[in-house]
Amino acid sequence: MGAERDLVLWSGLVAFLVGMGGFTLVSAATGFGWWACTVFVLRRMARKDPMLSKVWLLHIRQQDFYPARAGTWRR
Repeated sequence: MGAERDLVLWSGLVAFLVGMGGFTLVSAATGFGWWACTVFVLRRMARKDPMLSKVWLLHIRQQDFYPARAGTWRR
C-alpha cells in the first residue's frame, strides 16, 4: 500500500473495530473514512522517510540528560 506494514495493519484493525462496532452504515462509513485518511497520511510519511515511525520511537526513547559516568553498575 506504499506505507509501513505495521502501521497500515494497525490502522486497518482500528477501522474494522470502529466499522463493525456500531453495526450501522454510519459506523461502517466512519471506519472506512478513518482507514482512508490514515493510509493517505501514512503514505505521505513513507514518501518522506520509509522508516519514520522507527526513527520517531528511537527519538522518544532517548533520555533528556545523560550523566557523565560510564553506567549504572560502574563505580
